[in-house]
Amino acid sequence: MDFRPLVAYFLVAAAVKDLTFSTDTKFGKTVQVLIKGGDISNYFIKPTRTVPFLLSAFIGENGMGVIYAIVSLTLGLIILPPLGLLNILSFLVFLIFAFVVSVCFNLLIGMLSFYFTEADGFRNAINHVIKILSGALIPLNLFPFWMKGVILLLPFPALVFTPTYVLQNTLSLNELSSFFVTTLVWSIILVIITRHLWRYSLKHYEGVGI
Repeated sequence: MDFRPLVAYFLVAAAVKDLTFSTDTKFGKTVQVLIKGGDISNYFIKPTRTVPFLLSAFIGENGMGVIYAIVSLTLGLIILPPLGLLNILSFLVFLIFAFVVSVCFNLLIGMLSFYFTEADGFRNAINHVIKILSGALIPLNLFPFWMKGVILLLPFPALVFTPTYVLQNTLSLNELSSFFVTTLVWSIILVIITRHLWRYSLKHYEGVGI
């Protein structure tokens, strides 16, 4: 990769991960703290859906991060403008997918505190894996061909690499279809798993709301 596309990649990638709260799993950390301290019981007794309420509150508290993300995305687009309308539309679609996958990962990480007293170690380990395999630290194009092919079959690239790649590169129909199917399948799988484990965890959660 040349210097200019590389700089543009990291600017857009930084914007994607900040807009979707993916690589640092800060929302997952927030959920862990609430569960560990027993404060999450206060949200269960409120007449509202817990996860959307917590997510909305988290997004509101991290508004500056969204502003920085927009600035970073703008700079990335200036350095390397999109090749066409298809790239922009594809980016928006895969950004939504990235948000869905990110929320699932964050909730799965947060739910570790239902079962482990100290879950920070698990969260840190998963964060490192996500940062590498999502393309946040190293563009997946720089990986060996066979390794890149394997990683692209996992859900992690959907968090950063896929939205960034479809915005900055010429897309063939086969390539775009492959990205779409893989990301869609993983999004559905993760949503189902997350919903099931959340409901299962709540049934076995013992806490008192005040």
